[in-house]
Amino acid sequence: MTCALVAVLATLASLQYRWSKQVSDAGRARMTAELVSSMMGFRRDFARELSTLTFPFQEVERAAPEKRQAAVAQSSSEMMATAAHAKLVKHVFLANERSGKGIQLYEVTGGKLSLTQGSWPAELVPLREALPASGPSHDFRRPRHLPEMHGRLPDRNLEHGPSNGPGQQHGPPWFIAASVPALIRPLHEHVADTRAERGRQWIVIELDREFIREHLFPELVSRYFPNIAEQSYDVEVTSSAGNDVFDSGRQLTEHGADARLDLFGIPGPPREWNSAVPQLRNGARLRISGVHIEEAGASAPILLPDLGVPGDSNWVLLARNRQGSLETAVAQVRTENLAFSFGILVVLAATMGIILLASHRARRLAQLQMNFVAGVSHELRTPITVISSAAENIADGVIENKRQIARYGQVIKNQAGQLKQLVEQILLFATTQHGNTSPPLHPSSVEDAIELALTNMSETIRQEGIQLEKSIQTSLPPLLINVQALAQCLQNLIANAVKYRGESHWLGIAAALHDPGEVMISVSDRGIGIDSADMKHIFEPFYRASEVRDAQIHGTGLGLSVAKSTVENMGGRITVESRRGGGTSFFIHIPVPALEEARVSPRHPKIVTSDLHSQ
Repeated sequence: MTCALVAVLATLASLQYRWSKQVSDAGRARMTAELVSSMMGFRRDFARELSTLTFPFQEVERAAPEKRQAAVAQSSSEMMATAAHAKLVKHVFLANERSGKGIQLYEVTGGKLSLTQGSWPAELVPLREALPASGPSHDFRRPRHLPEMHGRLPDRNLEHGPSNGPGQQHGPPWFIAASVPALIRPLHEHVADTRAERGRQWIVIELDREFIREHLFPELVSRYFPNIAEQSYDVEVTSSAGNDVFDSGRQLTEHGADARLDLFGIPGPPREWNSAVPQLRNGARLRISGVHIEEAGASAPILLPDLGVPGDSNWVLLARNRQGSLETAVAQVRTENLAFSFGILVVLAATMGIILLASHRARRLAQLQMNFVAGVSHELRTPITVISSAAENIADGVIENKRQIARYGQVIKNQAGQLKQLVEQILLFATTQHGNTSPPLHPSSVEDAIELALTNMSETIRQEGIQLEKSIQTSLPPLLINVQALAQCLQNLIANAVKYRGESHWLGIAAALHDPGEVMISVSDRGIGIDSADMKHIFEPFYRASEVRDAQIHGTGLGLSVAKSTVENMGGRITVESRRGGGTSFFIHIPVPALEEARVSPRHPKIVTSDLHSQ
């Protein structure tokens, strides 16, 4: 049975470990998908914010050249009135190229366009060289900054610009100059009037980097990276050149991040379209299927081509789990699950151990009870046989004279006394097991209990030829005891001393003040002693050593158990010292009542030696 239970536990542990790995793999996949979805959502909403700024400028291209400045100013006013984050825009410009005059910059101020005075603002100077390359002579079906299409995306994304939302008009795409940052859109030239001076124009929306850093990005982080248990992430937006754009409080590196994602720009060769989705720490990369990212549950990435400003760089979104890494978070969750699971297995194993122990104890108790029944049967059979035999002899007239009848009567009396004592002992044990055996206690003399026990056992001591040595200290303080109960306890100990005396015929009883708060009574013999292996069991009910049973020594195994319960009910305790072949001594310790302690004055013991057998 034990082997079967151990096998079951081992099987459960193995299955639990395997299941924890499967749960860990599922958790890793779930956390990875959630991270990817959050990063894609972050970029999608950021692109949507930028796209919202471009909607009001969709009709500018339809305006006549002489009305475009007014159209740009009006569209700018509409943008500031309708944008969810109007403070995202720092300035709106119209760059106008005229032959012989270069590129002139007009700024929207007070609802009107006005030519900027002096040189270009310092942050826009890098645009002057890049703007002509994105002019109307450019091939808008595939701008020079777009790579060959390795993935399949709709042609309208290139013909009409990025998928920035509903209502997209025909025309070239918007570009991004990340280092400024600014949104730029080249406008078509109007060639209907050949006498008009031809030139190229660009709408430039300069973005407020501080507003993005302090307001927009924190809002997106709180939306897509909530601070929830193992889903907590440190987030940073940095440029590919290594300059920090935004961080959530901890510096990250691409090498230390769990995933990275380009916020805008189309990756150039030899990178594929699939690099436009989050790249994980372990090098794994989600694949684009058609125009949907199945693993991320999001639409294809919004494409916002880089204008190609000198020194420009893409913005990269980095995320790392706050527990060190996503793998660390998964490992910690698995460790917690394993600890919890194996804790349950430990509890289950302990429960099984308790069941096995209880089963073993139950079997052992059953065996002790069987031995008790056999012992009691033997103890009952001997006196009953003697009584029956004597009664039959008297009834059948075998006994003729009074002297024989008196002798037979004494035999019957003695055997009946043994039966009575046996029955009383069994009844006393039964009542001790129910906890209702506390006899009334009175201040009494220990010597009275000792004398009562010796009187009751005198016949046994005389018949067995025992030499009794009694040593009782005079003036012992009265104790709170029950004389009859303590005498019965001493009788059990004396009976054991006589029964297991071996070849010796000596018995010692002593009583003395052990310390100011305790009186100690001892019952000693020089008999066969108790084996050390049996010492811890001798006070258990029904227990009898195998050596005693083999020697056919009569007994029920209840005497010491009853003695221990009796002494403890009087607030005392019982101890034993024994050596194999060297005799045994039982010690009864009874506390002195507190009121009597001050009156105790130890004296020299009085030694009384008597040989009842010789009397």
